[in-house]
Amino acid sequence: QPDGTCSMTLQVDCTGSWLGYGSDCDPNPCEQPLGACCAPDGSCTLTASGDCADEWLGAGTDCDPNPCPTQPCQVTILQPNGGEVLVIGSQYEIRWEILNCGQNVKIELLQNAAVCMTLSQQTPNDGSYLWTVESCNGELGYRIRVTDLDSGSVDTSDAPFSIVEDEIPCDPTVFQPNGGEVWTEGTVHLITWEPQGCGPTVKIELLRSEPAYRVCLVIAESEENDGSYEWTVENCGSSAYRYKIRITDVESGNLDLSDRPFAIPDAPLNGPTIMASRLSLPNPMRPNSTVVFDLAEAGSVRVSIFNVHGQRVRGLVDGTYGAGHHEVVWDGRTDEGDDAGAGIYYIRAALGDTETTRKVLLVR
Repeated sequence: QPDGTCSMTLQVDCTGSWLGYGSDCDPNPCEQPLGACCAPDGSCTLTASGDCADEWLGAGTDCDPNPCPTQPCQVTILQPNGGEVLVIGSQYEIRWEILNCGQNVKIELLQNAAVCMTLSQQTPNDGSYLWTVESCNGELGYRIRVTDLDSGSVDTSDAPFSIVEDEIPCDPTVFQPNGGEVWTEGTVHLITWEPQGCGPTVKIELLRSEPAYRVCLVIAESEENDGSYEWTVENCGSSAYRYKIRITDVESGNLDLSDRPFAIPDAPLNGPTIMASRLSLPNPMRPNSTVVFDLAEAGSVRVSIFNVHGQRVRGLVDGTYGAGHHEVVWDGRTDEGDDAGAGIYYIRAALGDTETTRKVLLVR
């Protein structure tokens, strides 16, 4: 048929093009009509309906002139986006994301909401600019502003960052586990630490009491120093020991341990769990993003948000839920109703004694 459909008929009953005796409709041998396929960025290609992964405008539609709607230019700064401490004279990569923007951007340094320096009047809009860090007047109150030169669309760092003269000393402070936690063997948890001022990689070790603490397991010999590591918990042969985590900066040798011991009980033979793959969420997140969790069976569920220091920022869920698919929205606010600042957070979902944690970036 003209629309590309195929049916098995006798020649006398065929109202389209008959392909002959013995031809078959599986697979479909009929020529598929072309039409305009619109991509999210507003570009147009001529394809068959089955080949268009986005919006197909129908058979016979054309790409000249382009019938696809275009989205306005959007610029989103990724870093520095608030809370960073940059050192004068160091090389720092300013990063941003673009959607439907022009070829070039302007990059400015702001202090206390006023432009104090133009870093580049015009640079390619490729999402990255390497900056030799300079300051304007003092250490505090800085933000970056990126402006698309074609549309004028602009974005500014969500929160201020600092620019200092001296190198930040390496101090890989362990945030969690930092004492008192109970992490059941086989569950998934985030080990977190302070990464600033240290080298590109760290070593992560598990120590047990014998009674003096000794290394019993090397969790990661050389892990990226991004402040977190997702660990499928295991103990060193017995839940009777008390454990600590040790983080060592590979470059300097500086290290830190959990302040107090935590427990690793043996995995139960049976019991409900939330698998890490069943907790999903957008990353980066914006206010009013949706956190999705799926339960294999009914049980008591807690979903909470913590900052990088392990302090609870917001409780999202605390109750009993049935098996299946569930969603909860975080409006970007704290338990007190204040806006949570942009930056790194940890979303922790717990079913019984089993937990899974996800690291996310909140942008505004």
